[in-house]
Amino acid sequence: DGDTEAAVRRALAGDEQAFEAVVRAYRGAVWAIAFAVTGDRTGADDLTQETFLVAWTERARLRAPRAFPMWIRTIAR
Repeated sequence: DGDTEAAVRRALAGDEQAFEAVVRAYRGAVWAIAFAVTGDRTGADDLTQETFLVAWTERARLRAPRAFPMWIRTIAR
């Protein structure tokens, strides 16, 4: 949706509050992938946290904010 895409744009520019909103928006989807990969809740929690850490530190690599949903899922996998 437009609000989420706007938050992604701000997050990619370094806005930490916007990134928190993005995390809230995508946490469930990322956790589901992480659980499928790890097979346990603790591993899924850890992988979810690591996924968003990588997304934050590597955010400059994402050129198209609309690609964020696929990009974050790729990182999780």
